[in-house]
Amino acid sequence: MAVKHSNAAIVGIGQTEFSKASGRSELQLACEAIRSALKDCGLEPKDVDGLVTFTLDSSDDVDVIRSTGMSEVHWSVRTPHGGGGSCATIYQAMAAIEAGVADVVVAYRAFNERSGQRFGQPHVVTGVTAGGGTSFAQWCMP
Repeated sequence: MAVKHSNAAIVGIGQTEFSKASGRSELQLACEAIRSALKDCGLEPKDVDGLVTFTLDSSDDVDVIRSTGMSEVHWSVRTPHGGGGSCATIYQAMAAIEAGVADVVVAYRAFNERSGQRFGQPHVVTGVTAGGGTSFAQWCMP
């Protein structure tokens, strides 16, 4: 199978520090990483016209747009799951560029893994007793 040449490229990377207690919301972390990635490639928030993240990300697209100062975003999508699905965010960004619906797409993921609720850990839900009442996803995670 031949691989088609693409006009899309990863041009900037940003991240926050890894910590056990960031002291910041996931939205703040997302915006810091996005600003860092834009600075890395010499772009401004006004240059971004597309966003892609995971369905698991708690940072709402509109909040990210407002908090970073983006003004021209007209395309956004969320891809299912997370973890190994990270390649799907890159593919979605590339597909948007190839289809001509966006020129600059930011792919992001932000979470407080060590200081926030961790995926797969029991989460106490008050007033719920089904399945023991200790985890919203007990049926699929030990």
